[in-house]
Amino acid sequence: MRCKACGERVERGSNRFCNKECYVAFHRSQTIRICPTCGSEFSRPRCQKQTFCSMKCVQYTGSAGRGRMTNCAQCGVRFQRHITKIGYREFCSVACARKAPPILDPAAWVTLTCTNCGESFKRSRGTNRFKAKAGLKAFCSNRCVTQFHRGDKHGLWKGGRSPVNNKRIQAPGWKAKAMAARERDEFKCGICAIQWKKGMPVFHVDHVVPHILAEQLAAGHADDPQNLLTLCPSHHGRKAGAERSLNRGDRLRWEERLRGLGYPMERVAASFDYFRTVNP
Repeated sequence: MRCKACGERVERGSNRFCNKECYVAFHRSQTIRICPTCGSEFSRPRCQKQTFCSMKCVQYTGSAGRGRMTNCAQCGVRFQRHITKIGYREFCSVACARKAPPILDPAAWVTLTCTNCGESFKRSRGTNRFKAKAGLKAFCSNRCVTQFHRGDKHGLWKGGRSPVNNKRIQAPGWKAKAMAARERDEFKCGICAIQWKKGMPVFHVDHVVPHILAEQLAAGHADDPQNLLTLCPSHHGRKAGAERSLNRGDRLRWEERLRGLGYPMERVAASFDYFRTVNP
């Protein structure tokens, strides 16, 4: 048995190459191949199992490969279409798609009811038919989408900028409490432990138990030092995103997301214990 690279004799039962250098040289050598789409010749190393000369030939390989010939639904011109882009109606260009008349086949439409305004409207089949069967949210326009997801129906709703919340945020006592919490935590983030330095954005002071829930547990004690923790702006934003689960009433999911952020869960447990002590 001879080496496939240099032709030297090798022992029977061993590898097809006499050494590692011959193995690398053989697989790096160029081979001439013929593209099955365009018929042009191209060269590639032996280690690359590439059949086509370009991505364009990969996508449009004719009816025997990943594409097929079809007729434009508007102008009737026959063109080649990638098999993953074949839909209900096919057009050769964007201009033909815009000129095409609306679908008149009743089987191609599904009737939905707008969740916001209650009016019935039609949409093309596809994922919309699953919305109709499962009774999922559907909207007739972007305006209805915006109007529906306002107020307490929004995922980031925290009670709104009511006069009570504005009074709390603008109160002189809050700034002093926030600065005291930063000094107690030595101006370090409670999650990533990064140290605040001059020139960096001011670190935020987070309510371990969200303010609305804390007021429900013990009114007037939401801003106590036991419920405050210094966080960098990045982690404070992520923690605020995790509170969406708590706003929906899913406390287990909220705690799970906090653990994923690396939030100190012992502070969460201590805050709940403190509120039980203050308001038994």
